[in-house]
Amino acid sequence: MKLNTSRLAIIIIVALGACVPHGWAKTTAATANGYWTDAIWNNGAPEAGDDVTINSGITVTVSVSTVALNSFTNNGTLVFVG
Repeated sequence: MKLNTSRLAIIIIVALGACVPHGWAKTTAATANGYWTDAIWNNGAPEAGDDVTINSGITVTVSVSTVALNSFTNNGTLVFVG
């Protein structure tokens, strides 16, 4: 049986594409009061493209520029200083 390298290459590309996550964005929520840059997030500090929520009863203070987010939901308090 002769190996058709073009078909094999297409199969490999399709298979690898199915295994690669579609983006690295995560969902993270502030679960304690503190600064945006503090360890107050349940899934790590927000990164570019993330979905971010400030939970009810939580106050997050922003004193630096933040990355561009995919979405932002504020159920708590967001304070800007600086």
